[in-house]
Amino acid sequence: MAKIEISYKGNDLNIEYFYRWWKEKTIVYIHWLWCSRSDFNEAINNELFNDFNILSFDLIWHWNSSYIKDIDINDTVEIVNLLLKKLNISDIILIWHSLWWVISLMFIYKYPDIVSAFINVEWNLSSSDCFFSRKATKINYETFEKQCFNKFIEELIDTNKKWFWQYVHTLEKHKPLKSFYEICSSLVDLSDNWNLLEKYIKLSIPKLFLYWEENCHLPYITKLEKAKCKTISVSDSNHFPQFDNPSEFFKIISDFLKNIKEL
Repeated sequence: MAKIEISYKGNDLNIEYFYRWWKEKTIVYIHWLWCSRSDFNEAINNELFNDFNILSFDLIWHWNSSYIKDIDINDTVEIVNLLLKKLNISDIILIWHSLWWVISLMFIYKYPDIVSAFINVEWNLSSSDCFFSRKATKINYETFEKQCFNKFIEELIDTNKKWFWQYVHTLEKHKPLKSFYEICSSLVDLSDNWNLLEKYIKLSIPKLFLYWEENCHLPYITKLEKAKCKTISVSDSNHFPQFDNPSEFFKIISDFLKNIKEL
């Protein structure tokens, strides 16, 4: 674990990260909303990934990384790019978990020479997936902080899912509400107007869409399969397959990467 300083728009930003380096290709894992680099910790000592470097970091305004005011999706893309440049990383396999994968899609379109493969772990191929962030765009910050966020916590608890409960404990410790509220507008705008599903399908790099069994009904799963995009469900899991079923989760990723090597 280390910290790196990046200058962006006059701000000196500190980003906390872990980088296991000794190979050519680097797996870059980027976490979900209000999570952290530790979500990918089990991969670090997993022999399935001995042939890869591994980089994971706390996204800007998450955990031990700096807060930046008035941030949007494009800002986050640029900050990720600056981080990779500073670490001299130019060939990555990008793994992005959940809602913020829109950032990764924009990153790939903006910097296509850097990403050689992409794994999307669940969500946000449709504007309907932005249900929580869309709520935030329709209310003022005070209402979001005092009502909407608390309602979100209650809904997580009511799901009766093990790792959703763990997620609640995480949220109680770390609540960067202001920055999330500020980024929601650009997230919803891109989800509504950037045709995410079509852009994902058109990506020419090897790609994998991972989802949990309960979401097999999502309409875009069928669309992805018809477009011959690789999709795989992780059994006995929910929105945190890396915790619910880590052995299967990491084996699927490893098999996908092996197949890329053999092509």
